[in-house]
Amino acid sequence: MIAGTNHIRIEPYRCCLEVYRKQTSFAEVVGPKVMNSCGDACGAEYSPRGGTFIVWAPDFLTLTHELMHVALDVLKRAEVDPTATNGEPCAYLYQQMMSDVLELPEWSGVVRKRDLG
Repeated sequence: MIAGTNHIRIEPYRCCLEVYRKQTSFAEVVGPKVMNSCGDACGAEYSPRGGTFIVWAPDFLTLTHELMHVALDVLKRAEVDPTATNGEPCAYLYQQMMSDVLELPEWSGVVRKRDLG
């Protein structure tokens, strides 16, 4: 994670994740073309420039949903079977992304990491 931003590196897959809780922040990053296709739906977009997944999730449950989409897409792009060894590649990647997101200032206090185990 890069301190003071919404930007997280997804290692070892050479891509990044940006997470926004506010629709306006997401809209500023993805632009009007993408926002028109999304409407009011939350979502994740992939930007080939810099290999960045951009997520808008206003609440914790939506965040969990959108991060699963990102995890599956990251593994697909890396040609890694997310179901290999009982789903461990997907589970570990998802866990790491969730842990990193919960350290972002926008998400601090939403869920206490100690409550998650």
